[in-house]
Amino acid sequence: PINKMLRRTTRFEPYGSIFELAEKAEQVLIGQKPSEELFAKAGKAVSEVMIERTGVRWSTQYKEPAVQEIVLRALCQAAGMEV
Repeated sequence: PINKMLRRTTRFEPYGSIFELAEKAEQVLIGQKPSEELFAKAGKAVSEVMIERTGVRWSTQYKEPAVQEIVLRALCQAAGMEV
């Protein structure tokens, strides 16, 4: 389910496999009640994988929060919640 949400909203392939990124987010989400806080944690998990794969670069300071926000918005949208 999250793979489809992430694939529809944006492409993350430069940061790793979309399925690997989604797996980390799903680990945070499974069995939990949907909430903005939970979705933010999933975004954090995805950004951590991105940094793990690409390393810390000059662009990390803006990419990390951008990836977190994209995941948060995608999950909120899929859950019918407003951010």
